[in-house]
Amino acid sequence: MNATRIPRLPLAFSTLAVALLAAGVAQARDSLDGRIRVVNERMAPIQVSIDGDRLTRLGPGERRVFREVPNGVRLVRVHGPRGRHQDTSRVAVPIEGVAVHRVEARFGQATIVNDSGVRMRLVLDGRSMGVAAPGQKMESWPLAPGAYTLEARPADRAHRDGPALTRRINVRRGQQARYEVGAWYSRLEVRNPFPFAANLFVDGQRIDRVRPGATLVVARQVPGAHRVVFKRQGRVLAADTLRVAPGRVAVWRPVDVNRGDLRVSNRTRHPVKVLVDGRERGRLGAGQSRVFTDLDAGMHLVTLTRGGRTVDQQRVRVAAHGVAEMVARPAPPRRTPRRRDGQPAPLARR
Repeated sequence: MNATRIPRLPLAFSTLAVALLAAGVAQARDSLDGRIRVVNERMAPIQVSIDGDRLTRLGPGERRVFREVPNGVRLVRVHGPRGRHQDTSRVAVPIEGVAVHRVEARFGQATIVNDSGVRMRLVLDGRSMGVAAPGQKMESWPLAPGAYTLEARPADRAHRDGPALTRRINVRRGQQARYEVGAWYSRLEVRNPFPFAANLFVDGQRIDRVRPGATLVVARQVPGAHRVVFKRQGRVLAADTLRVAPGRVAVWRPVDVNRGDLRVSNRTRHPVKVLVDGRERGRLGAGQSRVFTDLDAGMHLVTLTRGGRTVDQQRVRVAAHGVAEMVARPAPPRRTPRRRDGQPAPLARR
């Protein structure tokens, strides 16, 4: 008995159908098509369309390859925020090749870092950026390429009258420029030249006791003028006024000179004129005392006069870095001589 043979026509038809479908797909794709690579060099997202096709979004710095683009000249349109049309470019697509189209940046941006140590109000070319806390970063709005002026002014009530910091900012197309405000507080660097420890005062406030020959750095000083003084036992050894700019260091190196002071006390009942080595140094009222500073160490002739007459005269030794004393006391009253008979002496003998 012969077995019945089953025909395989359905399988042959299936294979033929797959082959025809593949051939159709190959015919649908033209071998002459190319590709377009679009690069977004801007700092903001864009939307791109080719020959009016649907929009495709590209983020900042993103790139996208559009495949199966017919060769020839194609129109690439770029749209900005809210679909606003910005520009149109003609791109030549080579046969089975890749055309690159770069959407160039039109603006730049600046990032400002407040490293000043105080709250700063930032103003960029006259336009406020707001108040930045210490260490805070603030980004500007899109800026056209060029140079800008940044002004940083203290925003705290305690320092708002202080000087402002000014920086020059250069913005380039498609770049994020980073700038630091810079330190605002100043510093004082003071050296003690004396062979003994001395107290340092800044603007009348005692800072510290500085060892002989040591250097002391006084940080976080408000920019401007500062009065610096070295004292010892209440006596001024050296003094000066330092002017320091924001973020700068003012250096004070006083010279140790052999000078001292002289305190003169007028214990007489009349005002007197004080002369030191024949040079007038001032006047003293009755019972008044005064310290005359910056005298060379050594012997000095101190004279007190009244009405052109010498009231007292003494030689006083002034020690280096010391305070000498001179006390002018009233002269003892003159006794009138009398005769033995109890009668006053004649006028000619008085």
